[in-house]
Amino acid sequence: MSRIAARTAARTATRIVTRIVTGLFALALLAAPATPAAAQSFQQGLAAAERGDYAAALREWRPLAEAGDAYAQASLAALHVRGHGVPVDIAEALKWFRLAAAQGLSAAQFNLGQLLSNPNTGSLRDVGEAMIWYGRAAEQGNAAAHYKLGLLHANGGPGPQDLARTFMHWTIADTLGFAEAARQLDGLRALISAAQTADGKRQAADWMAAYKVRSGETARLRDAQAESESEIDRLRGTLAARTAEAAALRQQIVEMDSAVAGLRAEIAARKTARKAALAAPPGAAPDAGGR
Repeated sequence: MSRIAARTAARTATRIVTRIVTGLFALALLAAPATPAAAQSFQQGLAAAERGDYAAALREWRPLAEAGDAYAQASLAALHVRGHGVPVDIAEALKWFRLAAAQGLSAAQFNLGQLLSNPNTGSLRDVGEAMIWYGRAAEQGNAAAHYKLGLLHANGGPGPQDLARTFMHWTIADTLGFAEAARQLDGLRALISAAQTADGKRQAADWMAAYKVRSGETARLRDAQAESESEIDRLRGTLAARTAEAAALRQQIVEMDSAVAGLRAEIAARKTARKAALAAPPGAAPDAGGR
């Protein structure tokens, strides 16, 4: 594949990828921050951003991002890329994307790769690092990341051109549903040898097999985590009920202690009155309390 053709494909892919991941604001659809309070704050920031109130979005997201929430970090990075509510600042965007990407957020990893591989990033451009982050996103099944890796291998950057690897990544991207990959594969088949095609297909098949195993294990871990969280919720409910029962028992004990104290006081008063009656001189009027 010529570099001109590859650059044309890159521009096409960029437009497509932009449509797919342009909304880091749509991260809320992928998952929510860890706590209910954080999730509510993130959603409020999301709603503000969607109506164009980026100052309000910043107020909601910045504390979450500084506290380590990956979704808020990625969204804050997106604001700096676009200059929404803040000046365009690619260095700041890279900082926040790196923090979110390091936590395993696939969309942040992909967008970090996008920024680092973009010629417009200037001195901050680093195609080698971009490939690392694309690779991490690709390992999670990010089809667009596979497509971009294919483009980089086709262009020979940062290493030598490797069209078999391009074929592999585009085959995986196609399998994962990235439409542009299928169109590019048609052209690539005419440019590479049968051996390169076979090698690319083998690598793609091996990757997909391993990915299915990983996906199955991930699903099992998520199910186990969900069951654990459900059990924790059940135990918390039981503990809350037992705590309420204990509080009710303590209240009953307090009331019983109060009643016993009252009875003791009454008994003591009667004893005192009785002693006074017995000690009174013969013929004296009995004390009214000594009935």
